[in-house]
Amino acid sequence: MSGAVQARVRQAVKSGTKLIVVIGGDGTLCAAVAELVHAKTTLGVIRSGRANSFALSLGIPNDVEKAIEIVAAGHVAQVDVGCLSPS
Repeated sequence: MSGAVQARVRQAVKSGTKLIVVIGGDGTLCAAVAELVHAKTTLGVIRSGRANSFALSLGIPNDVEKAIEIVAAGHVAQVDVGCLSPS
């Protein structure tokens, strides 16, 4: 699934999309973020999945309608991104 998410996000970025909204858990978000690291595209997040630590840490509510309102209102938070790989 993550490969499909990455491919769609990559295509959207290439086409100049300014906002990509992702509905999913941490795995789905991780796949999307991997393609957005150096892009000028904004990521909108709608919580789903089991834990969704990323969305929880940003205060994004579980209520889908409220989360959509946050995205629609243009609320933005900049976050740091890091990459770890086995040595």
